[in-house]
Amino acid sequence: MEKQQIGSAWVSRMSGVGSLLIYGIGSLDLEGLLGNFLGDTQFKKMCLIAALSMSVAQGITCWAVHERVLVGHGWVDTALYTTMKYLR
Repeated sequence: MEKQQIGSAWVSRMSGVGSLLIYGIGSLDLEGLLGNFLGDTQFKKMCLIAALSMSVAQGITCWAVHERVLVGHGWVDTALYTTMKYLR
């Protein structure tokens, strides 16, 4: 439970930072800075920058996170009663 709270706190922080960054990028004159390199309107350029940033962040996450294999309890019974019995 403790790790879930820490994870939620980090999601909130990163969401705030992302909002501030996109606000800052949106206030720049991207058409003047980039010309027609990434698109013909400010909105298209901002969307492409956001999509590239999210792709890079997702790639880093996939590279850095190592998951453990969850080993079952040995029982295979999938009856609803049995499942509800183990959930309580």
